[in-house]
Amino acid sequence: MPFASAPERSLPPADLDRIEQAAAFVRSNDTASALDVLLPDLTAEERQALAGTLRLAHTALLVFPRTLVGLAEELAERGLHAAELTPSVVVRGRLARRHGRPAGALPVGILRASVPDTPGGRGEIEVFALEVPDGSDLVALAAAERATGDEAHIAFEVVAPTPVVLHGLTALLLDRAGAHADSGGHNPHENSTVLYFRVGEHRIELYVPGRHPELLATHLRRSTPRRPPAVGDGDASKSSGAVGDASKSSGAVGDAPKSLGVLGDASKSLGALGHASQSPTALGHAPQSPGVLGHAPQSPGVLRHAPQSPTALGHAPAARDRPRDRLLHLMTGAWTTQAIAVAAELRLADHLDARPGAGLTLLAELTGCHADSLGRLLRHLAGLGLVAADPDGSYHLTELGEPLRTGAADSFQPLALLYGGPFYRSFGELAHSVRTGEEAFAKVFGEHHFPHFARHPELADLFDRAMAASAPMFAPVAGLVDLSAHRVVVDVAGGNGELLGRLLRAAPHLRGVLLERPHAVEAAEKAFAEAGLADRCRFMAGDFTSEVPDGGDLYVLSRVLHDWDDERCLTILRRCAQAMAPGSELLLIERLLPTDARLSLAVAWDLHMLCNVGGRERTSDHYRRLLDEAGFDFTSCHELPLQAALLRFRRR
Repeated sequence: MPFASAPERSLPPADLDRIEQAAAFVRSNDTASALDVLLPDLTAEERQALAGTLRLAHTALLVFPRTLVGLAEELAERGLHAAELTPSVVVRGRLARRHGRPAGALPVGILRASVPDTPGGRGEIEVFALEVPDGSDLVALAAAERATGDEAHIAFEVVAPTPVVLHGLTALLLDRAGAHADSGGHNPHENSTVLYFRVGEHRIELYVPGRHPELLATHLRRSTPRRPPAVGDGDASKSSGAVGDASKSSGAVGDAPKSLGVLGDASKSLGALGHASQSPTALGHAPQSPGVLGHAPQSPGVLRHAPQSPTALGHAPAARDRPRDRLLHLMTGAWTTQAIAVAAELRLADHLDARPGAGLTLLAELTGCHADSLGRLLRHLAGLGLVAADPDGSYHLTELGEPLRTGAADSFQPLALLYGGPFYRSFGELAHSVRTGEEAFAKVFGEHHFPHFARHPELADLFDRAMAASAPMFAPVAGLVDLSAHRVVVDVAGGNGELLGRLLRAAPHLRGVLLERPHAVEAAEKAFAEAGLADRCRFMAGDFTSEVPDGGDLYVLSRVLHDWDDERCLTILRRCAQAMAPGSELLLIERLLPTDARLSLAVAWDLHMLCNVGGRERTSDHYRRLLDEAGFDFTSCHELPLQAALLRFRRR
């Protein structure tokens, strides 16, 4: 039966109808039938090739409940079981840019709800929700968004995201399917990259596991801002879910929707929708085809336009020039580091967040900069995808630039200042490190970076805030360890206590001990007091190379060992072993070097450790050998966000 609405319900009838259509679309379609509808300009062979490398993941839409309280329960009553509501940075930023409002005034949340009885049994809808109480000044915004459906989309996961597949997919969509790039971003919490495309009135998301910075940067350069019409412009009644047109939406849940109104195209017949059983490509069981993108040499029909696809530099040079273009692009990396650092210093992200659509004159006034020179910086930042420059001369913050806001969760602003400041200076002496094996930081500043920062409180504070930017890597840790088996967790050199605080919040019976430098202990004490955790934690200022507190049954070394050479690592590990009882557990969080030649964050950080700290990144086997020598047995390894890993050991 259709989703019913009642006066006491949070969701307006128009939004309930749109959710119904989204769920019906997922129930009624597999990957192949969805592609048939969305990409009619492709040949059947090309769509079949796509179905072999994509999986229909979910439909998504933006709704406007009167309150977020009870929203998940309201969906559950209709058979849609949602996970916990989480913030949506990307949609919030897009709304802010479209409507000229501060992003902080638009707290959008995400509910991911499973849809039962779908082909393959893995269907979901993604419900973005912005609370709009009756009489709110957001009512007009909600009406405009319902009319345009700008956030509605259908998402496909890329099953095997090799460079050849990704290049072929984007080339096929842009060159053959008539698609246009429509923003994107990287989600560090899930370590995934999303690319949005417009095909007619449809919006498609490609969900790509992993981090693909060049692919994303190129996609963002291709993207053009899209603005909704003012409320009342155009013919909103033609869009399913528009205010006043809810009665035209499709019927019972489980029936194939008669229109794709939930995706912003109510006027077009779905045709094949509802006939998934007739598709030769059931979800998850696409037949192999010579046109599958994973086999480029055998699929000239799919990839025949790939050579015309822009490179990371934004154009397609002659084949013989590409290595030189690529090399030049790499050689300007230092300029980009400084451009981002200056943007962080000027707090451009904060200004654009508070004043979406600000022009150059206003930004120059706000930052105290020379207008023409600031414009040249903004042009480079726009090329990187950190800001969007509109034809009318206004600027907007993109989702790629969002983490540079000082108020962003786990802000990258201090990290940009650190990499563009003292660490940038020391990298200028990288040759010294390569020739001698000595850290360049000490050559530039006259001492190791830890004592140098300790003598300069402003640098120590910057360093600690920069390290907090990596906090998302800690999110899964509490769920990977059986905390019920432990009583006291000792965080050795735990910085501001971010990870320790997460563990204490996840297990109320736990007590904690934080060992750190004196200034870091002071900051942690304040943070724990504000979080209501101070009475469950003991704070100790000390040197972990000399002594580690005993009495714990769970010890943590998070991003500590990579600061040191093997000899000093063994000293630290033996101090831990002396403090730990047999059978107690040690958690090690580090980035692991790959065992092949591929580039990863760990490879770049290894060079950073050589230059600035005197330490090194290591492979999993290298760490296991060190821990074995210090008296620990390896038990397991788990991937974490931001290309980190959790290695677990037990004291022998």
